[in-house]
Amino acid sequence: MIPAAKGYFDPSANGTAQVDSTARFTRGESVFLVNGNWAAGQLVGAMGENVGFFPMPGPDASARSVASGFSVAYSVSSRTRHPEAAGAFLDFLASPEAASIVAANGFLPPDPDTDAVPEQKGVLGEVAAAHRRVVADDGTNQFPDFTAPSMLDRLRSGVQRLIAARVGPAEFLAEIQDVWEAHHGK
Repeated sequence: MIPAAKGYFDPSANGTAQVDSTARFTRGESVFLVNGNWAAGQLVGAMGENVGFFPMPGPDASARSVASGFSVAYSVSSRTRHPEAAGAFLDFLASPEAASIVAANGFLPPDPDTDAVPEQKGVLGEVAAAHRRVVADDGTNQFPDFTAPSMLDRLRSGVQRLIAARVGPAEFLAEIQDVWEAHHGK
């Protein structure tokens, strides 16, 4: 049985934008908010200590922690006219000063072991603890939509079709695999 058919999702789930679902969650109109750690700062601002964070659980309690990144990835074009400025920016992002700024705003710095990250409490501390656990389990992977150029479109439409019970989980996963294979080869 598809979870949507069991009433696990609001009937308007497919027509609700991320900002609207976050607002509804902060008002107590949903039990879970499936979002990234980047929403933690916003949630703390709206909910204080009345919110928590955990990575998606594995199939059993002994499963390693896995998550799709916890920070933001940056790259520099080989065609940039200002490689020194780009390099200086990347160096700054890896600095203890930037780590403190990033952590104070609900994100995680690129270096999870930096001493500059203040000890966080509440949901920000839970995000940081989950990040350390995922890193220790060697469970960091790329965001699923980064795996192929057309993956984000297929993920969005596929999840909408799952919620609407127009496709089953096995068919959805096969479609995602097809997108990956079309870009990377078998």
